[in-house]
Amino acid sequence: MDGQDITIEQASKILNVSARDVVQVLDEGQIPYHTIGSERQIRMSDLMEYKKERDAQRRDAMEELYRVSEAAGLYAIDKFPPREEE
Repeated sequence: MDGQDITIEQASKILNVSARDVVQVLDEGQIPYHTIGSERQIRMSDLMEYKKERDAQRRDAMEELYRVSEAAGLYAIDKFPPREEE
């Protein structure tokens, strides 16, 4: 899996976003890529590292929303669900 290159379309399916969103992430330098001819290729390991970091940020944001909501009396939770091991 480490040395495998994938296309923007394949990456968009893995990330569950549009190809346009993947292009934006590439243009912003968040995921390294190389070109073969005129097509951008992404190393699978780079994509999965990005996905892992993105998912962790999303989970942290969700936990913060829980805390803010709970403090405002809008949502009561005893504890957060355990994190999935990656």
